[in-house]
Amino acid sequence: MNEQRQTHTNIFPAERVLECPKCEHKVMKSRKIGTIPVDECPVCDGIWYDSGELKAALGKQFDYDRMLSRLVRKGEGHACPVCHGKMTLLEYRKNRFQVLIEHCEECRGFFLDKVELEQLFTLEKYLQSRTPSFFRPLPVFEHSNGFDYPILRHYRSFDCERSAEGLEISMGIYFFCLLTQSPVEVYNPRKLFPDWLLFLVGINMLVSIVLYLLPSQTVSMVFYTYGAVPAEQLSFFGLIRLLTYSFLHPSLGNALINMYIIWIFGDNVYDVFMDHGRQKGSLLFISFYLTLAAAAGFLHCIFFYFFGSLPEAGVAVIPGKVAIPEITSALIPLVGAGGIASGLLASYWKLFPKSRLFQNIFVFPVKITMPQYLGFWVLSNIMMAFFYDIPAPLSLACHLGGFAAGWLLLDYFLPYKSKELQKKG
Repeated sequence: MNEQRQTHTNIFPAERVLECPKCEHKVMKSRKIGTIPVDECPVCDGIWYDSGELKAALGKQFDYDRMLSRLVRKGEGHACPVCHGKMTLLEYRKNRFQVLIEHCEECRGFFLDKVELEQLFTLEKYLQSRTPSFFRPLPVFEHSNGFDYPILRHYRSFDCERSAEGLEISMGIYFFCLLTQSPVEVYNPRKLFPDWLLFLVGINMLVSIVLYLLPSQTVSMVFYTYGAVPAEQLSFFGLIRLLTYSFLHPSLGNALINMYIIWIFGDNVYDVFMDHGRQKGSLLFISFYLTLAAAAGFLHCIFFYFFGSLPEAGVAVIPGKVAIPEITSALIPLVGAGGIASGLLASYWKLFPKSRLFQNIFVFPVKITMPQYLGFWVLSNIMMAFFYDIPAPLSLACHLGGFAAGWLLLDYFLPYKSKELQKKG
């Protein structure tokens, strides 16, 4: 930098006077950005960087060479304050995000408007966030909205933890929690209506109603045909079953509980996906939803493929109940969206760790944190797995697989890191 500065003093007078390229006859004043001397217009706050000064001002963390490689000519700019020849207008674009700067090809200087340096930093930070690593997952899909994040701004505009402090459970919510043993959000308003989530919930409920009306033998055949059977997963159709099983439920009650959990936790998760854009965000959410189903079903099938046993007699499956032999069979089909519900619960916790829920512990209404509810959720899963003769022993591995997938895979689908929602302002 000293060599660069010495070169400048050989070319330019020590007390040179520069006029702002944008503001006619307005003299620029010298100031420092850190230790870098620059010339700034007192009217428009535009800054002139001599050759090498912009690179020094941006610092080592900014990839200056990458910036230059991305610059595209867009025509002529203002007159150079040093050479007085026409500068070149250059564009730095990524998706819809655009920065226009002026560059003199003669003296190699740059002129930036007031906000353009900050925009360069913002764009560089975004590009660096696209660099994958084990601890910083790379989103699978490119964000198409530039840096316009209305949903992110919505959730940063309020504090769901503080807003929930003054809210108390109503009698209606109390009886709902008492009868269903399901939670209710205290406060976390979404910005957009989750239309495609409603579509997925509607398909599940429609299939469940149709199965409820069918004879039990037909239902049993459907479960064995489209459910995820661990012993039959190593086939093409077995892989398709990793998706179809999640739309089948052993009873209307089971379907209602799963769909309720998917709805109350999934609407806010769906909301965040909409910062990808309404069309792309919906497609990515559906992809994420199906990925949770596949991951949960896969873990279940792998576990019972190796640790299950073949039954000595046939296993009958009827709506609402599965006759499970003494040792769990690798031929019993997995059905239900419990893995998806668990995955969306994990995603919700990752996005909104400070949110509050109303829940009944036996007959006592309480307002609990997400970690406390997760403890209740784990306990209820263990109780289902060991004390009921419905498909709970089969769904425990599925629930754990869905939860792990929801936590680990979320950031690969979002337009930004999940922790961004916790930054206020």
